[in-house]
This record gives sequence, structure tokens and C-alpha cells, in this order.
Amino acid sequence: FDELWTKPVRTLSGTTLSRILGDAGLCLRAHGRLEEAVTLLNASLEKHEAVGEWNDASIRAGNLCKLYIALGRLTEAELAGSRAVHFARKSGDKFRETVSLAKHARTLHLKGNLADARSEFEQVERLHRDLDPLPMLYGARNAWYSALLLDLGEAKAARLRGSYTLKIARRKNWLHDIGLAHLSFGCALRALGGDKNLLKARRHLNQAILGLRHAGQLDLLPYGLLARAAFLYSAGDCTAAKRDLGEAQAIAVRAGMSIHQTAAKLLESKLALSVGDFAGAHDDLDDAMALSTRGGLRLYQADCHLEYARLFLAQGEKEQAQEHWCTAEEMIAQ
Repeated sequence: FDELWTKPVRTLSGTTLSRILGDAGLCLRAHGRLEEAVTLLNASLEKHEAVGEWNDASIRAGNLCKLYIALGRLTEAELAGSRAVHFARKSGDKFRETVSLAKHARTLHLKGNLADARSEFEQVERLHRDLDPLPMLYGARNAWYSALLLDLGEAKAARLRGSYTLKIARRKNWLHDIGLAHLSFGCALRALGGDKNLLKARRHLNQAILGLRHAGQLDLLPYGLLARAAFLYSAGDCTAAKRDLGEAQAIAVRAGMSIHQTAAKLLESKLALSVGDFAGAHDDLDDAMALSTRGGLRLYQADCHLEYARLFLAQGEKEQAQEHWCTAEEMIAQ
């Protein structure tokens, strides 16, 4: 670059330029510089699309989908995911189609379209079986499918997937996938409950954070930190929960990761309510609701209404609690 990240050297052109722009965007993403990464990945995508390099265009649209999710911009994420699937199909690359479709399914999940998300993940797995002798998805695709199953109340199925994908990731020594597999497994064990499962869950969540640190994936690390913070909060270790929460928030705020800021504010409200800080809990919920509404994070909006219900009930305001509870139920039913 003649001017870092904004002006490539003039001798670069064609596919070489497109790929360098895209690779630079991925490096910025890994360092938590998401807005700068968006600009470079968009430029790379436009150049690949202009010359009909459909596979590369699909990869860059998928990269953008993942970025927009982290930024909490789900409308743009869904559009980028749709473009990734479209370009993959034009290229004829079935593997790229499975990767792209899984990213699109992830956006549907976060927007609260759980039935459509499940249908797409099932389609991804059917495509996968045509290409791979392994019977189930693995890696990031399996991690996001497992997260959906947990929200659908299918913790046993999520546990099976977590255990399965961890074995695959370890065998192939994929640091990124090892971290995500530990995260999926730990969250599923926590959802199942019971002393033995909870003990194992803590161990897997610890390993998830170590794995994501070793993989150098700053944009994914808050998922692990927030999952462990939620576990520690439910275990009554609020001091340790606040420590993980603080680190996750610092990364999320610095990088503009709205999705993690929303989750952090929700957990902060629970911590405040647990010590009787009603005003603090209300402020945190207001922040979480504003962030989730702005980004179209419908799942988090439903969670906010549930927490408002808990807060108002703790304050003896039963009518307001009932109102938020009913709103949450309607959103979940939809």
C-alpha cells in the first residue's frame, strides 16, 4: 500500500489486487479493526464480481456477512450472506455453497427466524454429506448450528455435535475450530445442567477461551468470554464473571462489535439486579434494547423483554412485568 489500507500500490491490478485487498481486510478483522475491514472487503468483492470470479466473490461476501454480524448490522449481514450463496451457486462450487448457506442461516438465527435457520442448516448438512464422508458438519458451521439447537431447547443434540466436532478439530489441529468446538460443547453441557455436566462445562469454556486466544481470533474471543461470564454468574461467582465481562466489553467497544456489546449489557443488567441495583439494571437493559433494536437482533430483544419482566417483578411492579413477559412470549413464538 502507498497509503496504508486505503491506497494500494499502482502496479497492482486484476485478481492480485482483489485478493490483496481481501487478505488485508481479513488481517484487520482478526485485529478487531472491523470498520476498516468492511471497506477493504467490499472493494475486493466488487472487483471479483466485476470480472466474474464467482468463487472469490462468494468468499468475500461471506467474509462481509461474518463482519456485519459482529458489528450487529443484521440486515446487511443477511444481504451479504444471500450474495455469498448466489455467487457460490454461480461458481458451481458445492463446498463454497455449504459455507455460504451456513453463514446466511446464522443471520436468520440471530434475527429470530429459528425455523428458517434450521431449515437452511439442514440443507447445508445434506449438501455436506454429498461432499464429505463425515456424517455431520464440523468447524464453524457446526458451532453455529449447535447454537441454534440450544436456542431451540435441544441441548442433547447440541452436546453431541460439540463432542463430535471437537474430535475432528483436534485430529486436524485446527486452532480456530478447536476453540469453537470447546465453546459449543461447554454451552451445551451448561444447558443440560447437573454437577458433572457443569464441571465439564467450565473446563470446556476455559479451553475455548485459550483456543480462541491461540488462534488469534480477536473478533471471536468475546463469544468465549461472554459464555464463561454467563456460566460464572449462574454459578454465583460474580467477581470472576465481571472480570470476563470487562475484557469482552473492552474488545467489543474498541472494535465496534455491537453484537457483543448487546450481550454484555444484558449480562451486566443481571449482575446489577442480583445485588439489588435496580437503577443500574434498568440503565443496562435500556442500552441493550437500543443496541439490539438498531441492529435487528431480535433474539436479544426478546431477552431484553424477559429481563425487564424480572426487573419489574423484583420491584413489585407486576403489571409492567406481565407486559414485558407477554411481549417476549410473542417474539419467541414468532
